[in-house]
Amino acid sequence: MFYIILILNLCILYSTVNADTPPAAKYKTCSDAPKDVCGLNAKCFDALSSSKFQTYGEPFCACLPNFSGQPPNCKSLCPIDCKADEYCDVANKVCKKGCASLDGCKPGEYCESKTKTCKAGCLVSTNCNADEYCDYGKNVCKKGCRTSQSCKDDEYCDAGSRQCKKGCRLQTNSCKPKEYCDSTRVCKPGCSAHADCASDEVCRTDHKCIKGCIRSPCGSNSDCSVVNNKYYCTCKTGFFPENGKGCRAKQTADVIPKDEKDLDCKKYCSELGLCKLNNNNVSCFCPRVSWGNPYNDCKPKTPPAPPKSPNDVPLSALSIAATTG
Repeated sequence: MFYIILILNLCILYSTVNADTPPAAKYKTCSDAPKDVCGLNAKCFDALSSSKFQTYGEPFCACLPNFSGQPPNCKSLCPIDCKADEYCDVANKVCKKGCASLDGCKPGEYCESKTKTCKAGCLVSTNCNADEYCDYGKNVCKKGCRTSQSCKDDEYCDAGSRQCKKGCRLQTNSCKPKEYCDSTRVCKPGCSAHADCASDEVCRTDHKCIKGCIRSPCGSNSDCSVVNNKYYCTCKTGFFPENGKGCRAKQTADVIPKDEKDLDCKKYCSELGLCKLNNNNVSCFCPRVSWGNPYNDCKPKTPPAPPKSPNDVPLSALSIAATTG
């Protein structure tokens, strides 16, 4: 049951992630970023590293419980902002007494999603004190490191023993710029994030910088460009973007809005695609939590598979799941 809750909460998080997230992505970890990097009613999260499509060490922003949208414009699900001891009843659009998220209770307690009440025990480690972690088999808090942030700078938290050990951190990359942490916990030359590469390059999962458009991600009748380590797709002259069809021949009735706020990205790009005005044309791009052709199919990056045992649970995944309602 815990793993079902974990995956469901990860899915909720992915639906509220700020897809482009350039402010947070400038930093290797959220701890390096300013406190207000995500704006009001939002929080910074360190990237998951479980998917082969995931770029390591790239933080992103997500709206807090009781809020929806994309940071920094997270809006309350209710007409008014709910108080700390309230949750938003979305169906009736009113604030009610109760906890709003898994870690919305005091240490040693967790928020039961059905009743919105605090229960003794834990579902995730953030239900516990700072020097404790959650034993998922017994749902009790025990002494030990919760994440590598609990350890010294040159140490990481071993998920099996819950002890701090010497070595670099895989998930948040504690190495120097243009270095990555390999499987033996040693820093080696190579990129760990897009920021380690030139502005027209991206960091592959094998820690090598490549030209962002080298794989022709945009398809036919379109041009690819890379700005600040992200590729954009724009239809060639005489062609028009259309969801699911890529770039088709332009027709007389095709009109592009003059103001970017009037753009309906789903009209031009794939369901998960985002768009922006670019020299009186529309450029489509996939959000940072997905990959693929932005005209036809931006595929979500796969959340972590259910762990084989409680000790195999990625520490960052637990930390993220704990903040979703």
